[in-house]
Amino acid sequence: MGRLVKITQNVVKAEGIENARIRDTVYVGKQRLFGEIVNIEKNEAEIQMYESADGLMLGEPVKSAGVPLSIGL
Repeated sequence: MGRLVKITQNVVKAEGIENARIRDTVYVGKQRLFGEIVNIEKNEAEIQMYESADGLMLGEPVKSAGVPLSIGL
């Protein structure tokens, strides 16, 4: 499980996410907010949040769902 290291509006960065891949769905913070990994550099993932990042704090947990973001039609 990773942890938040940077919060900039609705884009956050996390380090230490196991098996992180671009386009993976992630759950961010204690509230398990929904996001998607959009970039990875070294051990740090950039995550686009699809819910408000208001109230998130550095150090909160980030967990990959292990599957790409998908939408049912």
